[in-house]
Amino acid sequence: MGYRSNVALGIAFVNRAAAREFVLKMQACQPEDMRQALAEYAVVHGSNAQEPVMFLAHFENVKWYPSYPDVIAHDGLRSLAEEAGATTRFVRVGEDIGDDEDEINYSVDNMGLQEALQDAIQMRRTVDCDIPPGGGTPIDLI
Repeated sequence: MGYRSNVALGIAFVNRAAAREFVLKMQACQPEDMRQALAEYAVVHGSNAQEPVMFLAHFENVKWYPSYPDVIAHDGLRSLAEEAGATTRFVRVGEDIGDDEDEINYSVDNMGLQEALQDAIQMRRTVDCDIPPGGGTPIDLI
């Protein structure tokens, strides 16, 4: 099976026009793997065209090695977004305790975008356990 991680990626633009311009450039000029990486993001935007726009992607239980083509594509996409003035965030939680990464790249002019990405992507380690509603059968009744 190999080592696996949970990964979240975020790209935030100051408004819809900036986001749209970036998407059009990526669709027109980039190789297929970069366009495919962009298609894996969900778009979150405010109620009007002047509010920030975020592209968010979440991958669970994936092999996230820097040499993998899809990882290279996502890294390249984030770099191009940063060059276009976007704020980006990369969060990876590995299988081992302490094997976590949280990188945010932003412009001083776009501090609100950093906060938006921090609100949208939160890193935590959890354990889920399916106990029936009401707590199940008490031990002494078995």
